[in-house]
Amino acid sequence: MIDATMDLFVRISIHRMIDHHLPKIRQCMDALNTQQLWEHEVNHANSVGGILFHICEQVDRHTAEYQQVGNVSMSGIEDYFPDLGMSSKELLQKVEKAFSVWQRTIQEFLADTSKEVDIHRIYHLVEHTSYHLGQIVDRTQTKTGIAFQFAQHGLNERNLRAIIERDTR
Repeated sequence: MIDATMDLFVRISIHRMIDHHLPKIRQCMDALNTQQLWEHEVNHANSVGGILFHICEQVDRHTAEYQQVGNVSMSGIEDYFPDLGMSSKELLQKVEKAFSVWQRTIQEFLADTSKEVDIHRIYHLVEHTSYHLGQIVDRTQTKTGIAFQFAQHGLNERNLRAIIERDTR
């Protein structure tokens, strides 16, 4: 059973992914051309596109866990940073779809009060996405010279909290 605190935690997690992380991803992808998306700054650094595929795979596997689609394995994801050469537009569509399906799945899961939420898995997903988002922002700013200043432009904790509080009324 999901109590009020757990419900709030999950809602905060959804908003952080959808209203905080995804807009930052969109802005980074809008700033990069296809070559920049897939280039490696040094031999062992992953491309921005590869990092985004890694995030999508993590989100997709998390979604499958909650949809209970067979036995979902998290093994092998550590090195999953493929360079597939897609355009920014194609990759952004993949990212948006993964996040959208995840959001819908988690909301449906929440609606069933008999289900147990694995707080550790959700926290890991949000934290993992945040970690890789930092890499994406840093690499995008380095490649383009753009200083996004997300916090100064509304993507900050105060505004995120206002969105969450509006949603929970």
